[in-house]
Amino acid sequence: GQGDADFLQAKIATARFFADHILSAAQGMRSAIVDGSAGVLALREDQF
Repeated sequence: GQGDADFLQAKIATARFFADHILSAAQGMRSAIVDGSAGVLALREDQF
């Protein structure tokens, strides 16, 4: 019950957005990163 109510409501809205839009895509991103790593790993460090 303490603190700035508007600030706290914004924090809750931000957390909900993150959970709905970012975390829900995590499994798909994981697959793309792990399964698609061969292309990046084929480059030497000096080629970046």
